[in-house]
Amino acid sequence: MNDFILNISMLQLCAKCYLEPQDNASRDFMISPLFTPDDILAQYPPAYMLICEKDPLHDDAVRFVHKMA
Repeated sequence: MNDFILNISMLQLCAKCYLEPQDNASRDFMISPLFTPDDILAQYPPAYMLICEKDPLHDDAVRFVHKMA
């Protein structure tokens, strides 16, 4: 649990706790904001995001920031 990498068993545990079996986590923007359609993102107000270097989801956060720009 002190590692900066989220291993597959931890991700599966999170999915089991928070998602329903019928949820499509691979493309549902309500589960992952990275998949939010551009027309919906255009309605968001300007925002600042803080992304920490050691965040295990760092790469996804950076991709989301680039998508918002």
